[in-house]
Amino acid sequence: MKNGVANLLHNAKQLNKGIIAGDEAKIKETGPQLEEIWKTFEDVVKSQYPDLYPQVEQYLNPTVAGAKESAINKEALSKLNNQLIDVLYQLSQKLIPVEQVKAGVAKLLTTTDELKQAINASDEAKVKETGPKLEEIWKTFEDGVKPRYPDLYEQLEKSLNPEVAGSQVSPLDKQTLGNLNNQLTQTLHELEQKAK
Repeated sequence: MKNGVANLLHNAKQLNKGIIAGDEAKIKETGPQLEEIWKTFEDVVKSQYPDLYPQVEQYLNPTVAGAKESAINKEALSKLNNQLIDVLYQLSQKLIPVEQVKAGVAKLLTTTDELKQAINASDEAKVKETGPKLEEIWKTFEDGVKPRYPDLYEQLEKSLNPEVAGSQVSPLDKQTLGNLNNQLTQTLHELEQKAK
């Protein structure tokens, strides 16, 4: 169920990008996929979270229908999709306990420290190897952070995504990467304090 919710959230975010960009092809492709993903785990949600099940259905079905229409009402579709995303985050919050968030933060802090050492040593190979690990670790608990600590979630995304991308650039931009790593580490420490 955790994977299902994560996949559904990812897809709903992709649909949002399509709506914002006015990309009707992406909307028509991504919208119906929501229903396909939901079918793979909806029965589990129905039995374990009967309070949230009807809310997911309430927003998912009209979102899928709206994405299939020949004339897409982007404003209405965006509103429905955002409401769907909110409900999915509520479900994620139940599936990803605070303990998992704490463990994820600890892992990320260890990795940012490894990355800092590699940046300071100008060890480009180690930076290229360690950078993507940030994203891999973040994916395991990010959906549990957003509903609880939305401000810190946004700050983490702002420094984590460019840092992962920057870790793959050659030659290494030590200063920029070091600054992003420091920002990420600082935000992770704030999250660590709040999650106690």
